[in-house]
Amino acid sequence: MQLYIILDFAQSERQNGTEPPIVYTEKTIGTMFFEEEDAVLRYREIHACLKQSALAEQPSRDLLRQVARRYEQ
Repeated sequence: MQLYIILDFAQSERQNGTEPPIVYTEKTIGTMFFEEEDAVLRYREIHACLKQSALAEQPSRDLLRQVARRYEQ
């Protein structure tokens, strides 16, 4: 999985609207920005899936401690 950041912009008082969201990604040889609605939506779906699959904070900490203990021995 590559690093990505979804950038949502707040409405500016100087502008009549908001800037559309964009996705910033980093890869080994460069970076990319995605501005198309379909691409941003795809990354939002990926993020929702990852968030749903992730452990809660305490179970994550417990798992990391358990794995760390294996390497201490």
